[in-house]
Amino acid sequence: MTFVQWVDFFLENYSKPPVRELRTHEANLRAAKHLKLAFATRRLIDVMADDIELFIRERLPPSLIGLRGLQTADNGRNKEAA
Repeated sequence: MTFVQWVDFFLENYSKPPVRELRTHEANLRAAKHLKLAFATRRLIDVMADDIELFIRERLPPSLIGLRGLQTADNGRNKEAA
């Protein structure tokens, strides 16, 4: 299954009211538009959370990245456990 196929499935089955609010669905549509362009040719299994985080970091200005507190999988771990 491609990333685009999964996004279309999610939008159709889990994003629309009554499962989600209409505004949430609209936000999901906007996000899907950009993500589908970025990962159109990739299989779903090949898209990792870090790939999406890097995509977001490349699109957002640095000032917003700090405000949103975006983290990759490795820097969100408990520092005391190391």
